[in-house]
Amino acid sequence: MFLKNNDLLKEMDFIKRCKPHSKQIEDYIESFIAPDLIAFYIASGFYSSSIYEQKLDTLITTGLEFLNTSINNNEILIDNIKKILKIKYNLSILEVNPLILETYYK
Repeated sequence: MFLKNNDLLKEMDFIKRCKPHSKQIEDYIESFIAPDLIAFYIASGFYSSSIYEQKLDTLITTGLEFLNTSINNNEILIDNIKKILKIKYNLSILEVNPLILETYYK
């Protein structure tokens, strides 16, 4: 059930209820939304030749700016981006500095 607008939460109630909810949202963004958006950003820029050659970290930062967020675990994010690029966009990463991609299946 949702809280009512007139429900005032004490600090301990807020910590017990709202903090875990916020953490779930952050985890969801980090696990699903951010990697998918960044992979799309990289793939669409690659296939349309519309973004400049740069480091993978720079492209990740740019993608995260679209979401106005930051990520706690960059390694997991990069692994997820690599998987999405491979599965959805037929791309594999050869180098990360600067980012060099190739089509996975020829």
